[in-house]
Amino acid sequence: MTKYEDVVSEYVERMAIYRKESNRLRDKITMREKQIVRLNAKQDRLQYPHWTEGLLRPLWEEVKTKFQTLEFEDASEERLVPLGMCCRVTVFAKYNAEILMVGFVPGDVDKGELYYETGKEESPGAYFNFTGNPNGFGRVKELVTSVRQIENFLRRQLVEDVFPEAHND
Repeated sequence: MTKYEDVVSEYVERMAIYRKESNRLRDKITMREKQIVRLNAKQDRLQYPHWTEGLLRPLWEEVKTKFQTLEFEDASEERLVPLGMCCRVTVFAKYNAEILMVGFVPGDVDKGELYYETGKEESPGAYFNFTGNPNGFGRVKELVTSVRQIENFLRRQLVEDVFPEAHND
């Protein structure tokens, strides 16, 4: 064999090794790409545990069972839609012609925190501007720790707003 034939032979051998390794890596890449497609599809099927359905709806449904004299919207029709920059969801109850309401806002949802607005302001006028006031930044919020807490809040509204004469005694 001539020196050039040795060079060609060595080159052909290196090319064969390269092609074999390249094909093996391409097959691995193809397998990973298919795996990524499957994992992406699996991730797309995951149901995000939205705070309105996972925290607020069960709480509100339990509150509803505590008040026989109040009218509530049917759960199948009740839409718990976050609004504004605070993501407030306001739920309503009705006593005769009077409307009672509770505003809820999420806290750290990873920790299951849900707050309700107490009806008080932190410091009147502190957030009195175009952005702050309509979005409720100045409202006092308390962490919801029990159903009883929301029951008591609604009862206070009944006493103070619906039956003010009872509140003044």
